[in-house]
Amino acid sequence: MEQNVNEDLNSSIGLSGLKRRFVKFNGAVSDGQLNWLDSVLQQSDENNEVVLVAGKTQVFMFSC
Repeated sequence: MEQNVNEDLNSSIGLSGLKRRFVKFNGAVSDGQLNWLDSVLQQSDENNEVVLVAGKTQVFMFSC
């Protein structure tokens, strides 16, 4: 990333002010998490359960 000079793009070390928002983190879920969710949803389907899935990504107050 042009604005984040750290070797680890998930790190905001050395970035100040508004530049702290330039990290690679995007709130995505891993394959392991998706597999877990899939198994839970399959069990819920078999049990005729209603499921609500919600998520939240980290928000930096000065990122907008």
